[in-house]
Amino acid sequence: IERLKNHELGCHDLYHDRKFLLISEEERKERLRTAKEILEKTFNREIDFFRAPALQRPSDLFNSLEETNYKYDSSIIDCQREQPYCGKGNSFFLPFYPVINNKKSKILEFPVSAPDCISPYFFGYSMEETLRLFETKIKFLEKINGLGVFIVHTPTWGKKDGKNRLLLLDSILENSRSSFFTNIKELTDWWESRNNLFLELIGNKIILNNNNKKEIQNISIKIETLEKTADIRIASIKPEEKI
Repeated sequence: IERLKNHELGCHDLYHDRKFLLISEEERKERLRTAKEILEKTFNREIDFFRAPALQRPSDLFNSLEETNYKYDSSIIDCQREQPYCGKGNSFFLPFYPVINNKKSKILEFPVSAPDCISPYFFGYSMEETLRLFETKIKFLEKINGLGVFIVHTPTWGKKDGKNRLLLLDSILENSRSSFFTNIKELTDWWESRNNLFLELIGNKIILNNNNKKEIQNISIKIETLEKTADIRIASIKPEEKI
């Protein structure tokens, strides 16, 4: 407990029995609620982040998370992985609020960046090839200013397995040096701030609207045409101001 004080903690369900997709909605909510209570009592802090076991995503997942007082989820993978029952990838590389039955969920989703840990190694790739896959993925995410949420599991199959997973962790850290490292609260604040900035095009004018209740700083607006690209920098914009 002492060693985990500087880390954020989330919930991974009460059991890892690969039945999360098969049980009833009521049983699922009971598991979510019980696991949350155990963790909060053990660590004496709020647990509001969830990742589904084996990334299994039932259709009622977000309703169940809302009703059991979670705020964040990271169970949707950005491209298809080895287990079809995890659902297809969503080809989306930024946080988002899922829309379920025409209703915006209160749960903020942080999509998982595939591959899932060293799974390519288990499918026949060498560790060198596996690490190159991650290097390629990181470069892609940086190019599109996307969100990287990489899974590195604790070792399962002994010392060699542990060594390989530490190689992956070191490689991700090394190749992400030009990114900014953050935590869930900071990331949510950044995304909400960005999500409440809007552009209007009126004639030959671009109007920036700050629909936040706070001042936003260090804004970059990029405009691209077939002929050229412009980058407009704005030092700050006041709450509910238009520029």
